[in-house]
Amino acid sequence: MKCLVSFVICIVYIIKIYAQPSFGFTYRPLMEGVEVLKVFKNGPAEKAGLKAGDIITHVNNIKLDTLKAANQTAVLLNAPVNSVFIIGEFTGDSNHAEIYTKGKISVTKVDKSLFLNKCLEGDCVDGTGTYIDLNGAVYSGSFEKSKKKGMGKLVTTNGSTYVGNWKNDRKEGKGNYTNKSSVPDHTQNWNYDGQWSNDKMDGKGKFIYWDGSIYTGDVKDNVREGSGILVLKDGEVYEGEWKKDMLNGNGSISLPNGNKRTGNFVDSKLEGDVIVYTKATNVSTTVIYKNGMPQ
Repeated sequence: MKCLVSFVICIVYIIKIYAQPSFGFTYRPLMEGVEVLKVFKNGPAEKAGLKAGDIITHVNNIKLDTLKAANQTAVLLNAPVNSVFIIGEFTGDSNHAEIYTKGKISVTKVDKSLFLNKCLEGDCVDGTGTYIDLNGAVYSGSFEKSKKKGMGKLVTTNGSTYVGNWKNDRKEGKGNYTNKSSVPDHTQNWNYDGQWSNDKMDGKGKFIYWDGSIYTGDVKDNVREGSGILVLKDGEVYEGEWKKDMLNGNGSISLPNGNKRTGNFVDSKLEGDVIVYTKATNVSTTVIYKNGMPQ
């Protein structure tokens, strides 16, 4: 049952992206410094020549590789208006990657409202346009009274994407969301296609997870809840009642060899009398389970 429980993390875990909007870029901490993820258009970092993929190793002669992530963030946050970054770049393959210095750039802090929280093109009041918010997420689609309404596409700074219906600045109705990790962790990559309500996945939907496993069924408040079927990549099928992202209530586990277990689940573990069907002998027996294990 371990593989089933692990999918809870895929849905609710959020990767934190660090941002320094006054300089105009987002980043993630590394042992060598911080890696630039996105450089905002028309921001001071772009004008200074900073690019996605650059590694900032020093900020005003402070070495970032000696600091924890929180301290790296503090250095960037408290950096003076006129600052100098030493920029590096990885070379070699993944087994023998090294970082070398590309050079120095001078960056000047400015008010983020100069390049964020503004309409980039079109009509962002009552029409169709493209808008970038204070977090750097870009929305392209329909607006009504300066709010997202109708069809539109939102792309966040780490590449996560929502395409679908909006109402009063919130996801509402039918929509497709692709979650992308901002760190090299493929388990955080998944897709949801289905109903939304008040900015949450809610209604009938379908999840496709990083390993090809698929859940189809009811969703409530961003998690699997109601009736649904989870088909794992190896062919195992979990079907039944779901609550808080786990099987809770009547359900069954079907194995690729045709064997099947049917009974009551508590937090994705069989509990109580379970009907165990063996396909090879075409025989069903009743077995008592406790905490997911036969007794």
